[in-house]
Amino acid sequence: MASCANGTKYKMCCDDLDLNSRYINKDDQALLQFTPFELTQEHWNKKVANYNMQDTKSGRDTKENVKESDFQYFRDIIKGGQCWFCEVRFTNKNPPTLDRIDNSLGHSKNNVQLACQWCNVKRGNRDPFITKGLIQLKRYYLAKGLPMPLTDEDTYHKLRPNITGGLANAFHRYNVKDETHINKLKFEGQYVVSYDLDHIMTHVCGYDFNSLYPSVMSGIPHDFIKYTGKRIYMPGYELDRIECETDKQKHFGLNIINNPLRFSNKQSEIDSVTVFVAEVKGHIDYKYINDNINCPPIIRKYKYKTLESVIGDFMHQHMENNSLKTGGEENKLTVLLSTMGKYMCFYSYYLWLLIDDCHFIIDDVKCVMTFSKHIGFESFVKKFMQQRIQSKIDGNSGGEQFSKIAMNSSYGSDGMNQEHFQDIKLCDIHETFRKHLNGRFKSDRKLGDNLYAVEFEQQKFNCKTCLQVAFAVLDCAKYWFMNFYYNFLTPMIDMNRVHLIYCDTDSMMLAVAGDPKQNYTQGFSAVIKDKQFYEKNFYKFFPKPKVSN
Repeated sequence: MASCANGTKYKMCCDDLDLNSRYINKDDQALLQFTPFELTQEHWNKKVANYNMQDTKSGRDTKENVKESDFQYFRDIIKGGQCWFCEVRFTNKNPPTLDRIDNSLGHSKNNVQLACQWCNVKRGNRDPFITKGLIQLKRYYLAKGLPMPLTDEDTYHKLRPNITGGLANAFHRYNVKDETHINKLKFEGQYVVSYDLDHIMTHVCGYDFNSLYPSVMSGIPHDFIKYTGKRIYMPGYELDRIECETDKQKHFGLNIINNPLRFSNKQSEIDSVTVFVAEVKGHIDYKYINDNINCPPIIRKYKYKTLESVIGDFMHQHMENNSLKTGGEENKLTVLLSTMGKYMCFYSYYLWLLIDDCHFIIDDVKCVMTFSKHIGFESFVKKFMQQRIQSKIDGNSGGEQFSKIAMNSSYGSDGMNQEHFQDIKLCDIHETFRKHLNGRFKSDRKLGDNLYAVEFEQQKFNCKTCLQVAFAVLDCAKYWFMNFYYNFLTPMIDMNRVHLIYCDTDSMMLAVAGDPKQNYTQGFSAVIKDKQFYEKNFYKFFPKPKVSN
């Protein structure tokens, strides 16, 4: 289901694809983000040797093949040149290759044209119409900034550990009507103090975001998104990865993160804003810790030891009472006020929220990965959301559930671990002995009297999903959750009359000290502190009831 929904999502990104149109990326990111490719004599000599070997193996004549002495000629045409299929510029991450015009002949100077490796491989000996379709699709993706699978193994290893399950945190376990006081935390000196207020809870309010993952990937404008024209852009294909080792590189990385044009509503300025994943170390400004301590805004996996000195006597006793193992290490998705001295990866919108609204200070930046941006999933989300609403109106519960599950599961396929890092062969005892001499040999296991499974190290990295999209959806869900709490709830209601009971990926439960004379349907009506803000913004998050005449 997830795979089919994901395929539908990407197919609808290309609904206006025309095989006969000429798609050009006017703002060629290769020129803005990459270092242009420069051919060296050493690189050229290796390519010449490879082409000769390839033609000899295939039985093609090599007398007229390109030679090492042709270096200057090809250096000149590569400089400023582009792929003759997709017209993309050549860079250090997209080096040129020589594609043979007539596949029956060798790599002679008159029989080759410059092509990027992807187009060269896709062309092969395929039917020209199939080749045209594949390359036209690539041109379309480049022009629209749509996502492509990661090709950089280092980027993969930075994103993969952050594809995690949802949050589930209990802040207050005991909440009883007319008995439990509203409880708060504050940071004093070196201690976190828990204290009760005079207000006593009257009821519980729960909120659940409607299809949160599809909502954040849709790119539909919302007044409470203050970045990039009130839209959330999803990442497309990777542009560059800046390893911030020198002061100059760190300064460049911080300039990408703190781009002032992120607040702009002008499309021309929005187009120049780069979305990114930044690997940073930082903390909430100590002056503002008490503004954030009751709902820590950094949601990240954290490894810690379940010692009493670390988790406190209450939780330590709770674990022992429930026969849970203590003293070991736990790796949990939790809420934090700093990155705990570690480098953590954040998508642009979530990091911008932490910096602008939660007073997050970046102590150091290790790496910034930049991507093209797009809102190509908008049509998919709108169509299935409209189908869901119509099914609900018609009383078609099956159709409603289908539309809901299709939307929600379309995210999952991008984050599935479909990469294969193992190369295993079945061998007899003699072949197994010979495989031990292979430089890629890793291990073997006996399966039978004369049958062994021999494992080799994988030579080539291969990622078949758009992992960056899954990472961005998860982080934008966290962005929207904290945006709702800090920019909607906090200004609207008296936060001294509520405390957070529980929150997970897309919902929260709040204990409210409201009007004791009313029942639970009162919601927040008795604790509103800014009536004007409430009347202006309430229905931007909640459905507005129809008024019958």
